[in-house]
Amino acid sequence: MCDIPNLGGPFRTAGDYYKAWSMWKEQDPLRTTRPNPDFPKRIAAVADDISAQNTGPCALFHVDFGDHNILVDDDYNVVGVIDWAGAYVLPLEFAAIYPDLLYTLPEVFWRGSPLEMVAEEMSKSQRVLQRRYLEYVCQVEQKRGYKQKLSVLLGSYSSTVALCVRLYCDGNRNCLEALLDERFPDHARYQSRSLE
Repeated sequence: MCDIPNLGGPFRTAGDYYKAWSMWKEQDPLRTTRPNPDFPKRIAAVADDISAQNTGPCALFHVDFGDHNILVDDDYNVVGVIDWAGAYVLPLEFAAIYPDLLYTLPEVFWRGSPLEMVAEEMSKSQRVLQRRYLEYVCQVEQKRGYKQKLSVLLGSYSSTVALCVRLYCDGNRNCLEALLDERFPDHARYQSRSLE
């Protein structure tokens, strides 16, 4: 279960949420002992550029969305989701994180590592499952006539950053800043000079 806090609000923009999250994490006394201690500061610096839908809408976020909390009928149709304890209203990209058994770590985390070949193979098989999930989401959106498309955000940069925020809260040891460095290389160079 992830430790994304209820930061109050309401927030005018997704960027405001990310800035509040960063301030909350900056005050965490354990931050300097954790992996990626500068990740919150880096999120704050690019907060207004993270979300593809900065002015909303926001979405209800299930903190433990996995197959163990999805109910299906005898024909494998999803009929419900259980265990809504601790749910939050967050920027839309948090709802566009693939369920736990379907998400993959961004390539930037394992590219060039000794485990690159293994990670690439695992990622390929996960992408097949992600495509199936995405097809189902698209079918539901079409069938119900949704104007706001979750399918557009699934696997997007903004949903990957939201995943990294969640991973940070869970104590993930990957170099989460690498995702920001890849998207904002000028900011990464500035940041590395200011930290020296």
